[in-house]
Amino acid sequence: PIYFCASIYQSRKQIPHSHNSQKRHINPSSTANQTTKPPSCTLSKQEYSKKIDKIITKYSLMVYPDDLEKILTRNIDTLKDYQICKLLGSAAFRAYLRILLYEKYPLKEEGELTQISDYLLKNIQTKIMNSLFDEDLICNLEDDRTNYFYAILGLIIKSGEEYGDENLKLFMDSFIKPIIKDNLGFIKDNKEEEFNKKFEEFGYNADELYIEIKENGKYCDCRIFYQERLIKQENKFAQSYKQAIELAHSFVLEKARQGRVFKDEIKVFDQPKKPEVLSKQRTEELKRFCEDYDLKFSNLRLLNRAFSSRKHQDGTLISHQNSYETLEFIGDSILGYAVRKILIDKFPYYSKGEIEEKYIELVNNRNLSKISTKMQLPDHISRGGYVSKKNSADIFEALIGAIYLNFGMEKVYDFLNKNLNIQQY
Repeated sequence: PIYFCASIYQSRKQIPHSHNSQKRHINPSSTANQTTKPPSCTLSKQEYSKKIDKIITKYSLMVYPDDLEKILTRNIDTLKDYQICKLLGSAAFRAYLRILLYEKYPLKEEGELTQISDYLLKNIQTKIMNSLFDEDLICNLEDDRTNYFYAILGLIIKSGEEYGDENLKLFMDSFIKPIIKDNLGFIKDNKEEEFNKKFEEFGYNADELYIEIKENGKYCDCRIFYQERLIKQENKFAQSYKQAIELAHSFVLEKARQGRVFKDEIKVFDQPKKPEVLSKQRTEELKRFCEDYDLKFSNLRLLNRAFSSRKHQDGTLISHQNSYETLEFIGDSILGYAVRKILIDKFPYYSKGEIEEKYIELVNNRNLSKISTKMQLPDHISRGGYVSKKNSADIFEALIGAIYLNFGMEKVYDFLNKNLNIQQY
């Protein structure tokens, strides 16, 4: 099906782009140079077009050849389209990358995931462009290749129209995801994966284990949770983070072998693994919320997690895996992409700067906090305690993350159009 779709786009390359004619400002004089070679390129026009066709076929790109050529050559007449595609592609790649990391590293905290994401955003795009495109296809070599990569992603989204998100995911999963995974070697998680494997061999669930190591002067403190229950807490546990992790792993594996006592003879590991059980009152509360906002969650525990703070009213902490923090990690980037896409579709004549100006008005912390409060999201926080304006905005982003995981992007667009007041602009 991939190559069939690509061949359809290939066969339509001579068809006038009537579906985009109202969105673009085309200079009639630009057609006079169609027989010449693209600016700054060593290839003739005919040679260049053949290479573009091969690229589209090879990577099953759902784009018109002429559009891809304009992106890669950055003709002055299409500069606005290039900037818009770059803006859209940049937001889409950030969201895709965060979702990928969220799925690959379920045990890592939001801070760790953010560090990995930032590293990849600085280092991966040029490698991707070098692996996908020959140098003679990039006609403005003085520019950062990252910009071209983002612009191509944006072009895939725009060309696909209502299928843009699906086309992008297909392309990313098939060709970009393997490159990203090949560049994750700097993350030293081999020991963690080995530990998880051993831990699960004893019949326990690694996803329900959380080890918290914090530096405290010359020492590191340690707290270990399983199934949201504190099973070990020790100050001055070790003299380095590495040593603390090794000691914690040894402790957990030894107790897993024994299959019994942790602290105060609480037989945590003897208990059968059970999913989080919501009280009847909490279930009814979440169902009412779903009815109010047309969100028929198939997994109410996921929605509950979006409303769960790590910190209880009494000051105790729960595992980050059961709080809204990592949902906020992906929700923030999904929100950034979705709002930009909605604005670009709504205002096709706007420049990149105008789109960004409206975007900032919509997603700044003050506005998100205001909307979160209006929707009474802080009232649904299950752990109690004071909710600041920043936390109110974070809860909204976590909810977006939960909506995406349960429903997909279409529901995210629908929810934002109804609740973010985009239509007023």
